[in-house]
Amino acid sequence: MPKQIDIPTCFVCRSSELEIVLNKELGPMTHCGECGFAWLSSLADEEIESTYIQTIAS
Repeated sequence: MPKQIDIPTCFVCRSSELEIVLNKELGPMTHCGECGFAWLSSLADEEIESTYIQTIAS
C-alpha cells in the first residue's frame, strides 16, 4: 500500500518553498520563499523535524 508523504507547507499561502534559517536571537525559523512569511520553529515541530539539516559555512 502506498505511503502518503507529508510535505511541509506555509501557514499563509500553502507553498512548499520553505527554508529553515537560523536567527541569532530567536533560533531556528521557517521562512516561506513564496510569500515571505516567517515563523519560529523548533525541532519538535512536525513540519521541520524530518528536513532539518544544520550546516556551518567556513
